[in-house]
Amino acid sequence: MSTPLERGLMCGRLEVNKNIVDKGVFSIQGVRFDALNNFDQRPTQEVACLHHHHGKVEQVNSHWGIKPGWAKHAIINAQSETVSAKKTFSAAYALHRCVVPCSAWFEWTGERGSKRKHRFFPEGEGVLFMAGILFPDQQRNYELVTLTCAADAFCSTYHHRMPLLIDAPKVRDWLALPQPTHELMNFHDHHAICVSPP
Repeated sequence: MSTPLERGLMCGRLEVNKNIVDKGVFSIQGVRFDALNNFDQRPTQEVACLHHHHGKVEQVNSHWGIKPGWAKHAIINAQSETVSAKKTFSAAYALHRCVVPCSAWFEWTGERGSKRKHRFFPEGEGVLFMAGILFPDQQRNYELVTLTCAADAFCSTYHHRMPLLIDAPKVRDWLALPQPTHELMNFHDHHAICVSPP
């Protein structure tokens, strides 16, 4: 029986409208940002992030996805509820939190072969700050894993998970301060999300 819920991989495509994102990041966070314009941002591609480095918030570009030795496939998402406890993610969560500024994300509904694409975006077409964690190497190259949470009442019609979106005024605290996972939803942006097509 057909259902709108997709239980597989979620939040694997983003929209980064450079005009919206660059202006939004500078206006809200006071940081000059050079987004990588991409209306179909996919895992394995380069993603522009904000992170906290030597006392200030700055841009870093990262590769979306990690592939630990034990993994059969690249990992692009981690559950916010367990990110601090899982060995794969705990150090990155403690030391290298980030946000991915974007203008929308996409989900699909329907059966294989006839899936329907939905664009999720903030009311007013502003910038979203998607929570993530970074994995730096010794050369300061970064890999990215984004964080998800249980979908709210609106988004759960389309998927049981959604990105953990950091409320814009709380971005700097999210980046700089230790965050117990049981308090993460205090950072979640509960502003209105729109979807097209509905």
